[in-house]
Amino acid sequence: MKKKLIVLLTLIIISISFCGYLFSRDGNVYTVRAYEGTSLDLTDVYMSGYQEYLEEDQQVFPDEEIIINARDYTEVVNDFNEEVERLVVFNGIEGLFIPETMDISWEVNIEIAGYYNIKIKYAAYEGRSSDISKGIKIDDIYPFSESENFVLSRIWQDAFDVSSKRVEGEHDLKPEQIEKTRWNTEDISDSKGYYEGKSYYFYFTEGNHKITLVQDKEPVIISEIVLYQSKVEKSYNETLDDYTSSGYQQIEKNLFDNGEYTIVQGENAYEKSSPILAPVANWSSYKVDPYEKFMMRYNTIGGTTWRVAGDWISWNIEVPESGLYKLTFKINQSYKQGSVSSRILKINGEVPFVEARIIEFKYDSDWQNVTLGNGEEDYWFYLEAGDNIISLEASIGNYNNIIRNTEATIQILNSMYRQIVMITGTNPDEYQDYMLNQRIENLQEMINQSINNIERAMSDIISIAGNRSSLISTFEKVLYQLEEFKKSEKNIQIGLNKLDDNISALGTWVMMISEQPLSVDCIYVHSQESEMPKATTNFFQKFWH
Repeated sequence: MKKKLIVLLTLIIISISFCGYLFSRDGNVYTVRAYEGTSLDLTDVYMSGYQEYLEEDQQVFPDEEIIINARDYTEVVNDFNEEVERLVVFNGIEGLFIPETMDISWEVNIEIAGYYNIKIKYAAYEGRSSDISKGIKIDDIYPFSESENFVLSRIWQDAFDVSSKRVEGEHDLKPEQIEKTRWNTEDISDSKGYYEGKSYYFYFTEGNHKITLVQDKEPVIISEIVLYQSKVEKSYNETLDDYTSSGYQQIEKNLFDNGEYTIVQGENAYEKSSPILAPVANWSSYKVDPYEKFMMRYNTIGGTTWRVAGDWISWNIEVPESGLYKLTFKINQSYKQGSVSSRILKINGEVPFVEARIIEFKYDSDWQNVTLGNGEEDYWFYLEAGDNIISLEASIGNYNNIIRNTEATIQILNSMYRQIVMITGTNPDEYQDYMLNQRIENLQEMINQSINNIERAMSDIISIAGNRSSLISTFEKVLYQLEEFKKSEKNIQIGLNKLDDNISALGTWVMMISEQPLSVDCIYVHSQESEMPKATTNFFQKFWH
């Protein structure tokens, strides 16, 4: 009897297990397990991007300024407890030292609900010489994905001007890069160029709110945090009308000391955002200024070291009178064939008009003089008599929407790939039916969304480039595979390894197109009639050189 009971119980257990197996094959019952904390974790929390965030609330931009003194912090979190916050005085101004490992919060009362920009007055503190990187939370929540990380620049300068140590017949000395510690004010903004480098808006409802700076990299000293409205940039035509109504006059060339222009050598930078942006010796043309055969002359700046979006270089340019000037950069952009290198132009810390957010330098194998303009006319810029700080910041320019779109596609494809691998493994059996459409929710939606994104990216690239350039070849391969996935589930199993390769290829494309190398030899500030020395060389000049 006892043996019969044991056999009966065994049969019942086997039957239950078999039924469980059958139910597990039903797409409505099967659940993909989430492996929390691993690369196969499927429980990612979705966070909206900045563009979606801007569309969530009523478009109200209060003309208010709210100043938060850094010393009035209300909460700190420091899990490492290596250093503590403390009040310090730097260059005669009181600030709050915030260790690298600390999250710190302030309370703020908002009287008028709406979108505000946020700027921070800060001073860099000795660290590892990298950018100061933080995140920002409003009421303990990152408002959008890009707010998880923003950058406050460290400021660097040459230990000495190259030209001041130059001796004829001897090699130039390369100046050491030293950090210039001073108070600086920067907006919490788009440093990657995805939104043209503009300041982020943060929405606050009426009442009390908590603002938290979240630890990432490097310590910092903060004096104040200000909620305000940044200056709204006008178009060039509107700005030109303002110049005219203000009575600004176009400068005549006879006002310059040499009767033509003011020149500043590119290597004599005023400030820069990175120590790698040191003067560079260039022998590519005898028209690079200065040039001396067989001598090391640090005569340019930039090149492949100046390719990362957000990196900037500024120059101090003195002009004889207040008025309207033209700007010409002698540059080399032989790095990105069939494409452009983009920069954001600022004059005395401000972008003068909307079009200055995307200044494009086209490809050419030789040096070229580029007078800033829109292709139809050259721009006029208002400069005050005396010193003016002119800066160029690397940016991804017109590719910003395409890159955002591509990164969103990579995220979708990565999620799809991980869910498939959880079922099939990395080397699926092509003869087995894994019932992917039943087991993975929204599989076809992910494929269709990715196809739409890829097609839109290709269309935008062709629109910018003017033709079907090599820049779309990666997208064509991904598009072909995704369309095969739509035809048959079996194609997904067969093409899984290729999908992994294509996702990596899209990531490589984003990195490649985000790089914006540019070399600068010199900058001319001039009038309409001024004539600059020719930058290019002909065949015989190149041969002789």
